[in-house]
Amino acid sequence: MAQPIGWIRDRPRVHLGWSRQAGVNAMTPLLVLAVGWLLLRAVGRLGVEQLASWRSAGRGASAGMFIFTGATHFTSMKSDYAAMIPEPLPKNLRLIYLTGLLQIAGAIGLLIPPVRRLAGMGLAAQLVAMFPANAYAARKGVRECTVADVKARLDHGDRFHFIDVREDSEFAVDRAAGARHIGRGVLERDIETLIPDVEAEIVLYCGGGYRSALAAESLGKMGYRNVWSVDGGIRAWREAGYPLERGQEPGTHV
Repeated sequence: MAQPIGWIRDRPRVHLGWSRQAGVNAMTPLLVLAVGWLLLRAVGRLGVEQLASWRSAGRGASAGMFIFTGATHFTSMKSDYAAMIPEPLPKNLRLIYLTGLLQIAGAIGLLIPPVRRLAGMGLAAQLVAMFPANAYAARKGVRECTVADVKARLDHGDRFHFIDVREDSEFAVDRAAGARHIGRGVLERDIETLIPDVEAEIVLYCGGGYRSALAAESLGKMGYRNVWSVDGGIRAWREAGYPLERGQEPGTHV
């Protein structure tokens, strides 16, 4: 029987970002958006001209969602957000307050026609800027291993699920020998069918280690208890000169 994977960078899993203790999870903003959209559209059908179309109702719902998420920056969740700030930036609560205010200001701007486009661009830019913080939090919250660890386990013949979570087009170019493909976009949908055992050893990799960390965090929230993310991803695998496979059609499982 294979021994548990002896990855070097063994860190306990923690959940950052949306705090469950605060009663908010990762789906709450989407729920606020969906419910708000439907409610505002219903109000529009009652005769409110400003909400007479799905587009205008969606704009109002988006504003409501950003007001909601911005307001969480002033709750007990602010410390969780501060922990997500990547180095070398200071983990300063003033930065959390500032981003919360910017979200609320942007949300209000969505409702003001002269500044609507500018507000939308500002909110989009903030979401892009927040991606490194989310990835940093995910990498802190999951267990990581190196490509050398994975290669040693493969050479030893140990059994575990080695999953490439990149896009179909990336997987079609090349992939680590022995990996199978479950794209990041369908991972949560398909994982319970393809790997129903929540105790199974699962090793995920992507291009550089960020998408796989976010994927590992998602699987942890789904109840999978033995998930690892490969630090450096396929880039580190290539640099180490480890074997690659090519030529499969995108979207196939190997």
